[in-house]
Amino acid sequence: MILTGMQRGGMLGIVVFPSNTFSYHVAVGILFIASSILVGYEMIMSGSYSWVAVRRIPFSFRYIAAETRAWFGLWPPMKESISYDPATKRYKEKLIPSAIVVWWAFVILGWVLVPTGLALAFPTQFAFIYSIVDPIGMALTGVGGYAFMVAVHRLATVFLLLLVFMHIYSTFIYRLVQSIIIGYRHEPVA
Repeated sequence: MILTGMQRGGMLGIVVFPSNTFSYHVAVGILFIASSILVGYEMIMSGSYSWVAVRRIPFSFRYIAAETRAWFGLWPPMKESISYDPATKRYKEKLIPSAIVVWWAFVILGWVLVPTGLALAFPTQFAFIYSIVDPIGMALTGVGGYAFMVAVHRLATVFLLLLVFMHIYSTFIYRLVQSIIIGYRHEPVA
């Protein structure tokens, strides 16, 4: 998606896909939508959605603030938040709270990228998206229509890429690569 999108926008300077760039971009985008729906369905059916519930966002921000203070040596580090109760065979806390904020950032970016991408790819079928976004574009920038839709789509893509790169960086910094590949917890615990 990144390569085809950048090539379509003229930002690459080289030709990675000699033809059908638009088709590749749209096809992979539809696969992204389908996989997102499957992940959402699995989370609902398994009950794992409770770990990223909206009600947990305020606690996540407090945890991030505490992590930041500890990082700069202004506060002692917080106790490890992940805990498992062997008696009930259930997690008391399954996610590091900062991961909840990251999850919702991905969701919000998806909510922006999917409708704008569909409207750009299929303007006739998704004309209602233009009717919703055009007044916002005119009020904010004086530009509506295709130009504003492209700008919003690209801006959301930049934020998504920043989030992905920060995610990759933290994976290596906190030595989570083995945990991701093998499935067992190998990261160091203070």
